[in-house]
Amino acid sequence: MLFNSFQPGSFRRKIARNVFFLFAVLCFSAVLLFTGCDTKPDDEPGILTGIWTDEWVNVIISDSTIKYGDSYEGNIVNSPDLKAKNGILIIKFTDYVDVWGTGEVVPENINKYGALYWTNLTDKSVNMSDAGTGGMSDYEHTMFETKAEAEAEFTLDKAGVYASLGGAPFTKK
Repeated sequence: MLFNSFQPGSFRRKIARNVFFLFAVLCFSAVLLFTGCDTKPDDEPGILTGIWTDEWVNVIISDSTIKYGDSYEGNIVNSPDLKAKNGILIIKFTDYVDVWGTGEVVPENINKYGALYWTNLTDKSVNMSDAGTGGMSDYEHTMFETKAEAEAEFTLDKAGVYASLGGAPFTKK
């Protein structure tokens, strides 16, 4: 019995069995390691609906409404492709607060039309900017009385006129 391990082929079988066992353990470990990994690239197409945040504000966008932090709420009155990399939401304001000034509701802005531009939409991030004038210190939304005026004026080729889309992107929650 002591000498059975020295028989021809016995040693090779043990080594082959051990190598196979080690290979199986390594494969199983690799499967466990990569099972929970997110394999989608960062620039995979996304959809604009959802909750977006930057360091200051949450923006909640549905198919038909938008709530931009404590600043405004409104109905989306155009029919943009919410999966497009770049686009515009035409918004009819239902609530509007002067967050850069008095902090009060501005009733004369309710039922007016503004816009939100977006660019570089992925499943994880997007750049967004309201249509407006001035910088952070004297910011004012650009608004129109009618939907037709807003749709004629807020176009992708005029994005640079009304929106600054630089800076940190919003990330999806």
